[in-house]
Amino acid sequence: MNTRKLKALVEASSLSNREIAAACHISATTLYNALAGMDVKISTVEALAGVLGVPVGFLFDDSTMPAPVQRPSRKTVKLSLELSEKEVSEIIGQLAKYLQRE
Repeated sequence: MNTRKLKALVEASSLSNREIAAACHISATTLYNALAGMDVKISTVEALAGVLGVPVGFLFDDSTMPAPVQRPSRKTVKLSLELSEKEVSEIIGQLAKYLQRE
């Protein structure tokens, strides 16, 4: 699993680590282990991907990703990323799929 991507998604999330763990039905320790690069169950990775709004494969992709951003506050999060055209297309496709499920 690409822990750099996982860390960036967790840090950019409006949820705390405890909230993410609770939403995934895992312990905070299991989330910590995943963030530290330790082996976790695939069901944990699937839950994390779901809560963080990305496909499971995204967490296994080794393509580069910008450095994580710091959470400015719990109320407002602004994220600035430098993405390739391909990455933007993939995100738009994922967003469209997500919106179709709603």
